Amino acid sequence: MIVCLTGGTPKAGKEEELASIFAEIEASLRVAPGFISSEDLTTERGEDVTVLRFETEAHLASWRDSAPHGSYLDVVQDYYESFWVQVATVYREYRWRDGTRTDGDLSAMFREQT
Repeated sequence: MIVCLTGGTPKAGKEEELASIFAEIEASLRVAPGFISSEDLTTERGEDVTVLRFETEAHLASWRDSAPHGSYLDVVQDYYESFWVQVATVYREYRWRDGTRTDGDLSAMFREQT
């Protein structure tokens, strides 16, 4: 699994417009090959953070090179004061549930939550 973290500080007054744009981007992500899940968060500092999960680095690269992602680059320039991206390979996965640890691929769990 590949995890892509993105984050940025929205320009003042752009938050409502961003919510609409994110809904469009989310729709295109859901049909992207290898897409697992995404989650949008807002930090205490007011920074928007998105967690994207893809099956492989090739799937993430395909999304990165897609037309919908290209339109997102314009959003970053127009709506954010600053923006950052981090891409990481997951090398260990496990979860705790009811006091029991289970090791293994968590892709299905994240798909269910999306």
